[in-house]
Amino acid sequence: MNPEEPASPWKMQRSLRIVPAMFIIMLKDNAGYYINNIPATALTTYEGVTNPNSTQDDLTINGVRLSKYFSANSILAGEDSSLVTLTITNPYTQALTNAGLVDDMSAYDLEFVPGTLSTTCETGGSAASLTLSNNNQTLTLSAGTIPAGVDNGSTVTPGTCTITGSVTAPGNSAGGTMWNAIPTNTLTNDQDVSNTTSASDYIYVNPQSIDVYKYFTPARFELGGQTRVTIRLTNPTSTDVTNVNLTDILPSGLTPTAIPDVQTTCGGVVTVSPTSITLTNGTIGADSFCTFSALVTTMEGATATSYRNEIPENAITGAGITNNSSTYQDVYVYPVGLGATVSKTFEDSNAAQPTGTAIRIQLQVKAPEDKDLTGVTLTDNLPAGMVIATPMTYSLSNCGAEASVTGVAGGNSFSLVDGEISAGVTCYVYVYVTANDPGTYTNTISPTNLTTTRIRLSQARSVTTCDSLTIWFQKPLHPMSSPGVAEVF
Repeated sequence: MNPEEPASPWKMQRSLRIVPAMFIIMLKDNAGYYINNIPATALTTYEGVTNPNSTQDDLTINGVRLSKYFSANSILAGEDSSLVTLTITNPYTQALTNAGLVDDMSAYDLEFVPGTLSTTCETGGSAASLTLSNNNQTLTLSAGTIPAGVDNGSTVTPGTCTITGSVTAPGNSAGGTMWNAIPTNTLTNDQDVSNTTSASDYIYVNPQSIDVYKYFTPARFELGGQTRVTIRLTNPTSTDVTNVNLTDILPSGLTPTAIPDVQTTCGGVVTVSPTSITLTNGTIGADSFCTFSALVTTMEGATATSYRNEIPENAITGAGITNNSSTYQDVYVYPVGLGATVSKTFEDSNAAQPTGTAIRIQLQVKAPEDKDLTGVTLTDNLPAGMVIATPMTYSLSNCGAEASVTGVAGGNSFSLVDGEISAGVTCYVYVYVTANDPGTYTNTISPTNLTTTRIRLSQARSVTTCDSLTIWFQKPLHPMSSPGVAEVF
């Protein structure tokens, strides 16, 4: 309708038709998130018809994007490398030619490995160039081609290409977490289209360090006795580490024995003083370890207690590589004759048992780590109302060839006799007991109940051991069967 024409009844009665329309908007290098809104009453017509509601839609425009990642997230300085991959994504349907890009790692101890660089950002007729500079810390792409995206009608499949290379850190690197980032607007090309996103990834560099570990054998020994302290040095590198010097300062109260019996697989020379053990001019093989050791004892006037032996960081000198971490180990010195331990349990104590049930008791006698026990005798006096089951049944493990258990069915005590227990070994004694009255029974072994040819438990360890068992009343329907028939030892 022409606005200058007078309205006619025929024209005023025409129906309004809705015709779909499509607008094509071209964007270049304007990546971002867009919201297109049409408010209510934005539509005008000669007929006065409008849109009562607003409408909107959003659109995300992706520009050229960069991404990168390291294939290995940690490396050892001077030894390992990690492949870094940089991916360039082009959403435009035009190839980006004469592309250039710089990846600078000089902010950290990271270097590209020469001879490992490659790229797919090129065409058969136009090869790209990858060069290194700044002590191999800066990579430059030039004369590259970023493939065009493929128009699928409603969508575009972006074109992509990659740049790859191995990255390492020098052997003297202090290590730590190292980021590699390429900022926005770094990419250059003939089309003047740059990257709208940055790209970054991190890698952890482990500094070269000799690992120091130490231990005592045995970890518990008698006051005035002896133990061997061993120091293990581990070389993580692919070359021998020579001229290794390390002094271990012993804690106050410990000293090398009169005949320290020094041993080493590190070469060099091991010496002792009243307060220390020293390795001089040692060698640790590539990707290997070595040890040196000496016997130590307690000083005169020392007390029975726990001693901590520490080696601080940077204690290794002369080798060009040191230990970046400290280490320590504790050793326990027990009083003379106080090394044995005894414990006991009712094997069915987790649940109440019917009266008349045969219950197995387990006794454990552990010898000190540094001494054998001979002539071991241990008596267990059962609580009132509890007796040895009929028939008398027992078994032994690790208690010596001559060991046995004395006691009679219906009796209220039994004894391990003639036991022989090797240093650090636990002897197990199993005996069946029973009770006819309901109640809770606590079975206790006092320190004086254990004797050996060398010590008594009252001297060895003034600890009382016990366990409890609850018995509930049950009228037996059948005579109690022999426990030895059903139990498998």
